[in-house]
Amino acid sequence: ASIALATPPSHAFFLLPARAWEMIAGGLVFMLAGHRGSPGKAAAVIEVLGFALIVGAVLHLDGTVAWPGGLALIPVLGTVLILIAGRERSWLSGNLLAQWLGDRSYSLYLWHWPIFVGLATLELHRTPAWLCGGLAATLVLADFSCRFVENPARRYLGRVTPKRFALIATAGIVVVAGAATTVSSLKGVPGRFDKSVDAILAKTNAFDDRDCHSIRGSDSPSCLWGGDKERVVLVGDSHAQSLMPALIAMKEDSGVVQWTYSACIYLPGATMLKGTFLWKTRGYNCEGFIDWVSDQLAHKPKHIPVVLIGRYAMYALGRNEFGSPVESPLLYFSQPSTLVTADFLAEFKRHLVDTACKLAEDRTVYWVRPIPEMGRNVPKTIARRLVFGIKEDISISLADYRRRNEWVWDAQNEAAERCGVQILDPTTNLCDGERCFGSRDLQPYYSDDNHLGVKGSALVAPMFKSVAGSLPAQ
Repeated sequence: ASIALATPPSHAFFLLPARAWEMIAGGLVFMLAGHRGSPGKAAAVIEVLGFALIVGAVLHLDGTVAWPGGLALIPVLGTVLILIAGRERSWLSGNLLAQWLGDRSYSLYLWHWPIFVGLATLELHRTPAWLCGGLAATLVLADFSCRFVENPARRYLGRVTPKRFALIATAGIVVVAGAATTVSSLKGVPGRFDKSVDAILAKTNAFDDRDCHSIRGSDSPSCLWGGDKERVVLVGDSHAQSLMPALIAMKEDSGVVQWTYSACIYLPGATMLKGTFLWKTRGYNCEGFIDWVSDQLAHKPKHIPVVLIGRYAMYALGRNEFGSPVESPLLYFSQPSTLVTADFLAEFKRHLVDTACKLAEDRTVYWVRPIPEMGRNVPKTIARRLVFGIKEDISISLADYRRRNEWVWDAQNEAAERCGVQILDPTTNLCDGERCFGSRDLQPYYSDDNHLGVKGSALVAPMFKSVAGSLPAQ
């Protein structure tokens, strides 16, 4: 499973090869079930250890963990230990509640997800009262389906002949697979939503740079946009990529050289933490890309300016698109840590300032303020709301934006004072005195939750006027 995470993570989660070991674990438990001979005290210790592993996994594994990777062994091993202990009169696993939940475990598994997805679609999944209601509904529906569907089906299939069982199973597979294939080939069910919903989703296109944005390896294709002569270099992560249209459009013959890399800011001295989502892409090598950029800049003419753009808060505080309160760094400098401390942020700021000022020693440097992160997929949220007749734009408070990015602004201000780095501010066009907007009049500025789409990029384009005025002549 850990190897499979290097490919799209959905493959590791849904496909059999990455999950087969969990089934094998269940098979081993079944084979060992008739050979249990542990004394009562030993079995009690084994069971408690199993529960401890499961509870520990629930408390300490969160959305920042690559899943299902090697850490999936913790809850699986805990379950194996409980089953091997086989304590029928245990107060932990033999009580009425545990037995009731165990008898309905598969029905609970089937019902919990559509209910949660429904709450998420209605944007109620972060409301405690609705979550409790969803949990109650899951219990009720699971009990109903267990009593009137699962158990009767199990008894009936246990009585039929193998041939009849094979025919029923084959028919079920054909029906489900046929429906799934049809929906997939049609890319959904065309026409199921109002045209206004489809129009919203159609306008959320991101900048199409084909093979110019790196996601693996240690270099860049160095695509040249808006002219045939290099006049400015753009360096950064996917936030830089999303602002390419604005930079290209700043003037005719803009001559923008693109050096962008997914989930990688230009920050010499930084080391990406292994085990985070960054490592799910096979061949990911941010440190190598940073070294490559440094080497390339050393050979670029000094009159060519550099524009720096990055989603800096993500690397220091973790992603915020899942509504998780967990803050965990994605990189480190001197000492690996999963905690965001004042010392870590101070060290991060120091490296940011030193990096910008090092570049500014022999060339003009423009540094873009952080793009506001909406925390939710803007076009999809608007489209979902429209399905239910809700016409409401997406925004976050300016206070929340500043709270997450204040330390980056401080670093940028220090670099401007110390070494003349020029600061460009997209919030002038994206925010007012109270809120930062992901959409206006139901027109999305973002292609997802944190990347500006073409419309959003055009909105902030005026900030690049100062860059256009300082570009070297053709």
